[in-house]
Amino acid sequence: WKSEKFGGDPWRLGDTYNTSIGQYGFQVTPLQVARAIAAIANGGRLPILALVLDEDAAPVFDTLPFGGGELQVVKEGLREGVLSGTVQALNIPDVSVAAKTGTAQVGTKKLFVNSWVAGFFPFESPRFAFAVVMERGPQANLIGAPFVVKRFLEWMATEAPEYLAPK
Repeated sequence: WKSEKFGGDPWRLGDTYNTSIGQYGFQVTPLQVARAIAAIANGGRLPILALVLDEDAAPVFDTLPFGGGELQVVKEGLREGVLSGTVQALNIPDVSVAAKTGTAQVGTKKLFVNSWVAGFFPFESPRFAFAVVMERGPQANLIGAPFVVKRFLEWMATEAPEYLAPK
């Protein structure tokens, strides 16, 4: 990929570091991230995307080759992100959220960022996964995407609390 896009420039160790934290050439869609989060929340069951024509149809999943122990550690880390990390904005009453933020610099001058937040709720018995992106926000912005999710969850707590309860 890099060689094709950058005229034969070889892959370097620094490229591996940057890619591992979601920088540089790492590109995913919000839907891909939401599916990955859903798989973490569901114990390694990756939802297969499908157009739902029958509301009674059971969802279909692929099973990922991860043990429950590894996924539980990730789930707990996502919850800690809300309780004491970069996603404390989502530590709100009425719903227990597990989530992770991300910020990707945009452009050569790095004046803008894409602000991400991805997670699931309720933590104890996951029902919903989400991924939200605020594109090209100001470089100093660190709360754009979490702010949107917070307002949505606060609305749900008031207007649709049945969706926040564990099933």
